Amino acid sequence: SKHMFGNIRADPPRVAVVPEIVVVEVNEVVTEAVNVGPPWKMEASVFAPRKQESDAKDFVDTEHVISRMFQKDWVRVVRQDRFFNYIRRESKKAAMKLKLPDRDSNNDNDNVGAEITTEQVFKDLEALLVSTYRIVAAAFVYYASLGSGSVGGLQLNEYTEFLDNCKIPE
Repeated sequence: SKHMFGNIRADPPRVAVVPEIVVVEVNEVVTEAVNVGPPWKMEASVFAPRKQESDAKDFVDTEHVISRMFQKDWVRVVRQDRFFNYIRRESKKAAMKLKLPDRDSNNDNDNVGAEITTEQVFKDLEALLVSTYRIVAAAFVYYASLGSGSVGGLQLNEYTEFLDNCKIPE
């Protein structure tokens, strides 16, 4: 069987890798003519129609348009029973935790001092969200664009990623 494979040695050959430093200098200057063209302008870009088609009639949304967006979104969310009940329940928990009289429960406590009502909580929440709406809306568009659905809604994966990134417990 020794002659079966010809004169191939039975012991493996020894291979050694020897590093070698190679230095190559290139002293060549390449010049190339570049056609720069005219400067880029929004009015001549794919965004040009936005100035006529958008609610703002501009390339960016104005404060008036952002305010209208917020009001529409706010009315949409406040009309949901689930959201209303959640805010009412959480405001009652906060009132109990802070030992404030809860005027929504019709208790006739004559405690002097601060009080909490669902209506006031909604007003405070609305004021907070109005001040941060542009950022919230931009975050919504960003996370909605991550998925394969429409930019008008968040899919579960994107919603979960948003909650995780913002450190909001589910």
